Amino acid sequence: MMDKSWVHLNRVTDEYLVGASNFIKIVAKNLGYPHKMLCPCKNCRNLSHQEMSIVYEHIVINGVDPTYTIWFHHGEDIIEDETDESLNDGEAYNLYTAAYRHDENFEESAQPALDDEWKQQVNDANSHLYDGCTKYTKLSSIVALYKLKTMHSWSDTSFNGLLELISDMLPSPNVLLKSMYETKKYLKKFDLQYEKIDTCVNDCCLFMKENKKLENCPNCGASRWKVDERTNRVKKGVSAKVLRYFPIIPRFRRMFRSQKTAEELRWHFKNKSEDGKMHHLVDSAAWDLVSDKWPIFASDPRSLRLGLSTDGFNPFGMISTQYSCWPVMLVIYNFPPWSCMRKENVMLSLLIPGPKQPGKDIDIYLQPLVDDLKMLWDGVSAYDAYDNENFKLRALLLWTINDFPAYGNLAGCTTKGKHACPICAHNTKSVWLRHSRKFSYMGHRRFLPPSHSFRRKKLWFNGKEEKDPKPRVMTGRRIVEELKNFVNDWGKSVKKRKRGEGKAKRDADSQQIWRKRSIFFDLPYWEELSLRHNLDVMHIEKNVCESLLNTLLNLLPTALRGLLPQGPRTAIMRLSVFFNRLCQRKIDSKELMELEEEVVETLCLLERWFPPSFFDIMVHLVTHIGREARLCGPVQFRWMYPFERYMMTLKRYVRNRSRPEGCIAMRYIADECVQFCSGLIKETIDVYQRQERNDEDVASNSILEGRPISKIILYFLFLCNVTLYLFSYNIRHFNYLCIVYIYVLSLTHTYSIFFLFHGKGTTFSVTWEKFGEHQNVEWWSELKKLNLNKRG
Repeated sequence: MMDKSWVHLNRVTDEYLVGASNFIKIVAKNLGYPHKMLCPCKNCRNLSHQEMSIVYEHIVINGVDPTYTIWFHHGEDIIEDETDESLNDGEAYNLYTAAYRHDENFEESAQPALDDEWKQQVNDANSHLYDGCTKYTKLSSIVALYKLKTMHSWSDTSFNGLLELISDMLPSPNVLLKSMYETKKYLKKFDLQYEKIDTCVNDCCLFMKENKKLENCPNCGASRWKVDERTNRVKKGVSAKVLRYFPIIPRFRRMFRSQKTAEELRWHFKNKSEDGKMHHLVDSAAWDLVSDKWPIFASDPRSLRLGLSTDGFNPFGMISTQYSCWPVMLVIYNFPPWSCMRKENVMLSLLIPGPKQPGKDIDIYLQPLVDDLKMLWDGVSAYDAYDNENFKLRALLLWTINDFPAYGNLAGCTTKGKHACPICAHNTKSVWLRHSRKFSYMGHRRFLPPSHSFRRKKLWFNGKEEKDPKPRVMTGRRIVEELKNFVNDWGKSVKKRKRGEGKAKRDADSQQIWRKRSIFFDLPYWEELSLRHNLDVMHIEKNVCESLLNTLLNLLPTALRGLLPQGPRTAIMRLSVFFNRLCQRKIDSKELMELEEEVVETLCLLERWFPPSFFDIMVHLVTHIGREARLCGPVQFRWMYPFERYMMTLKRYVRNRSRPEGCIAMRYIADECVQFCSGLIKETIDVYQRQERNDEDVASNSILEGRPISKIILYFLFLCNVTLYLFSYNIRHFNYLCIVYIYVLSLTHTYSIFFLFHGKGTTFSVTWEKFGEHQNVEWWSELKKLNLNKRG
């Protein structure tokens, strides 16, 4: 081995000069005193031959190339190092390799250079927790404890105390870190950091690219920095509003560095359904359309297909209702259905700050994400640990998933007023209800086939025959054509309106359809997609249920008198069956076509029996969600349930109420680091995992149908002609609209009562009790009329 200690010394010292001179002499002797030799300096890097004197000057002036650790070009023998071989087999080695691998050059990154510093880090990570400990190493103990901290939201102070106590309990000497500061510093090498981007307080622009050096907004002139409200003094350097962006490209690259994750991301390629039903989005028409239009993209199973969701939430719980923080989340549909929508696979990409919601100006904040999506469409270099090769990673955004107001913010369309339906657009039928002061959306007979009998029934509806054809669906190309001359106007106006301007603006907004040209149309494939924005079945179902409840509560005295006709009962039951069949985990496209026709008939029946005020925009959107399920697959992958749960997780991250977004960002980075580390060391180390408390088998249903809640017993007491009846409902699962119709029998009359539950269940146990007598009835998911005709 040649002496290399002088390489790390200061190059102006005598020791360095002597070491360089001895190096030249030894190399000359080893190589047989040649006239020239390869120069190992930082600039030449053994790529050019120089004279001995020139090599000496280069070494003194430039220094030796730090990546050149074994001097085999200069006569040093390559000795097999048992320590290096042992490093290659450890989990710490795999973790450090995944963290430091450079995707741009696979040949150099396949085996990172085992320099002294790198070997020291891996050896330190593999060191036993204490002498004689065979289960935990320094790295695994830190990851296990830090994972407990993130899972249970321990404070830094409590974690410091725990580390000190455990360190004192362990035998001495031990290598357990003794403070939160040391733990974060040790794990920082595995973090994927986020970017802070200053924004205009009025949502006009981001201070990036051409605006990076500006101190005032080029649109509204607002200061980039905070301004003291009392003295108007500008606090230069203190940003007034900050967007936090979590770059998606390095996160996607890191996913493929795990062999297990890289294998799971190929699941969709060989698991297409063979029974004709849609189990996963890979079985949908929208997935096939992408594969047909872009075969090169679809030919690689590693190409990612993404869904995007965003919504506002109040990070302070019930303390304040004036603050709205908007996370932008991504989900990857390449995963199997049982893990696709899990919390661990939901990726936070943007954190839009409050206190006000961005509204239609959300496109300003989406710019860095859309820029990365453009790069991913063209392809970026990445390393695949499963195939042990470099490849071009590509990704495509399939659609967005939002509630209806956020749908309008992202799509750029209005969600209220005369043309509130984004699918019907100009062909939306609406009527202004003067006394209710809102629009009613009726006229569903036009969605029926031309020969349907309902089209000719005048007395049942508005006294007219329906001759209008079914409206055309707004496609991406039609939207691009309509908006080709549209000029976006970003930012929130700070001017006060004059008297009367507010009503004029509301009247104009009720006639307007488009409020902006969406930034997603900058993606080269966006206008060609069959569906760009999903109608959220979860919120539609909830709002329709509430509308039914409010209407039926107003009709409750009529129902108690036994005057509610069979028509409304039939319509409500049919609507329940529709949501039940729509929310199944496996759906048939042919059955969905029948459902689309049946739900239109159901809405027509509701038009016959229910008042116009019942038909808000949510009821009208029911006509379109069947079509979206037929095109895009099961609703469990396209509704807001997993994202609403994830936002509740983000809300729990807030510990400092003066910096909510900072708390969320730092905690997300910590969780991401722990997930990455524990995923690569859990094969030999039993890192703590939370155990399910429910004894039910929910392995495959936890995300798709919601986790089981505790059993709920609802009791209803009715006093009918001095006869007491007790109904108890044992409800086990929730997720779809269930309406139970019951006959309540008194001594002399039959009464009709409706009970509505917003939830999904396999079995409802209904108990009828009267003076100690009881009768049990099993209520299955196939909704049937419950007729308890046993009298007295």
